[in-house]
Amino acid sequence: MNIWLMIKNTFRNKRFVFFTLITPILYYAMLVMMAKSGGWYENKYSFIWLIVSIIIGVTGNSLVSFAKSVNVMLKFYELQIQTSNYTVLKWLRDELIVQLILNSIISIAVSICAIIIGNVPISTALFESLLLIIIFSIYLSIFGFAIALILDAKALDASSFMMMLGIMFLLIPFSLFAPDNSYLKWITVVQKLFPGYYVNEISERLFLGGQIGNLFIGFVVTTIVTVLVPIIFISYKLKND
Repeated sequence: MNIWLMIKNTFRNKRFVFFTLITPILYYAMLVMMAKSGGWYENKYSFIWLIVSIIIGVTGNSLVSFAKSVNVMLKFYELQIQTSNYTVLKWLRDELIVQLILNSIISIAVSICAIIIGNVPISTALFESLLLIIIFSIYLSIFGFAIALILDAKALDASSFMMMLGIMFLLIPFSLFAPDNSYLKWITVVQKLFPGYYVNEISERLFLGGQIGNLFIGFVVTTIVTVLVPIIFISYKLKND
C-alpha cells in the first residue's frame, strides 16, 4: 500500500488524532499551567515534561494505534503477499516508515507547544533528544507489530488501557519526583532493564549537562537485547503461518 495513503488514513482515525496527538499536548500544557499557577515552575521541569509527554504520545501510537492498524489490515496483507511479489519484509518496512513519520509529527507538535508555552529553548539538546525518541519509537513499533499478531481486534480494544498503564510504569521517571522513596527505587531497578529509562535520563543530561556515555551504552544494550524477543516471535509466527 502507498505510504502516504497509509498516513492519510491514519489521520482520518479520530482516536489517533485525539489520543496520540492532542492528548500529549494537553498533558504537557496542563503540567506547565499547574506549575506556573503553583509557583514551582522551572525550565528543567518543562523540558522533562516535554520528553515524557512525547514518549506518552509515541508509545500510544507505536503500540496501541499501530497494533490495531496492523491487525485490521492483516488479512489484506496476507492475501497480497500470497498473490503478488509483496513480501513480509516489505510490509514491515513500509509500516515502520509510516510509524517513523507519524511519531516525528507527534514529537514536533508537542515540541512546538513546549517552545510556545513552556519556554523550552530551540537547542542542540532538544534536537538530540527528539532523535533519540524517534529511534526509540522504531523499537516500540516492532513490539506493536508483534502484539498485532498475538491479539485480535476485540482483545486489543479490551487490553489497550491496561497495556498503556503497564508501559507507562516502565517509562515515567518516578524517581525524579521522590528520589528517596525506597519503593520507587525498586521501580527504577526494573525500568533500567528497558531502553525507555535511558531515553529520559539521556535527555535530562543533554539539557542540564553531564556525561551520557554509560547511559547511551545502557540504551543500546537494552534495546538490542529486549527487541530480539518480538523479532524472533514475528519471524517464527510468519514462517509458520
